[in-house]
Amino acid sequence: MKIKAIKLVDSGFKGMEVVYLKNELKDGRTVINEIKEKRRHPIHFGLEVPFKDLRFHLLRICDVLNDRMGKEEIDSAIYNCEVLAIEFSDDYFVIKGKKEVFLGKSISLKSPKVEDGDCYEYFGAVNGIIEKIVEETQLYMSGIVKVDNTEVVLRYIGAGKEKGFDMDSFNALSDEEQKEFTVNLIQNKFGGIVLMGDDVEIAESADVNDEKEGIDIVIDASPIPLPFLPFSAPDEKENIHIVIDPDNDKEEIILNA
Repeated sequence: MKIKAIKLVDSGFKGMEVVYLKNELKDGRTVINEIKEKRRHPIHFGLEVPFKDLRFHLLRICDVLNDRMGKEEIDSAIYNCEVLAIEFSDDYFVIKGKKEVFLGKSISLKSPKVEDGDCYEYFGAVNGIIEKIVEETQLYMSGIVKVDNTEVVLRYIGAGKEKGFDMDSFNALSDEEQKEFTVNLIQNKFGGIVLMGDDVEIAESADVNDEKEGIDIVIDASPIPLPFLPFSAPDEKENIHIVIDPDNDKEEIILNA
């Protein structure tokens, strides 16, 4: 599988679309098919970071950033920029994104096809970031990486997706209110169905992991402390398993026994 394009859906909170080339055997001959595949579960932190690393380069190539700007002005421009998609091969790349210019109003940005011969000073650095994105995308598509509720909720709020609600608002909630907020977020924003406690019946001999493939998401019974560290893990958790039913457009979340 050779990945050639990646597009985030709703900043990656609703997954991504991946275009890749795959060798397939047909009529005794090997052909290269272009396949577009969409995954609906949120991307993990390790995939979000390199996408953010491309913001500087998108702004630089599109001449939004220049050498006359001070650090504070550069930082502000990067903060208000988001990379949404990339196209690439061994010898070029294209970066697509947007930049907020007024509150809630953005302009679209798209770099030209940047090749080595264009002499972009950070061409090698961008290729290195793209290599990291490809590596993390392969992990994401394989189902190896796990995304817990703490990571999803805090990244979602931190990205300003929940208007009028920030981390101070979240941490002011009680334990039960935080859990309720998380469940509602999964159901209403990500199209999941959450079954908890008495809502779930699991046969003693059943193994949910044998029935369907999915990703694990953790519902934390304790409040999230400040400051939050993205990879910190609470001591006690209730495990929930998210599975994707190929016959249903929604994800199903099953409480592990």
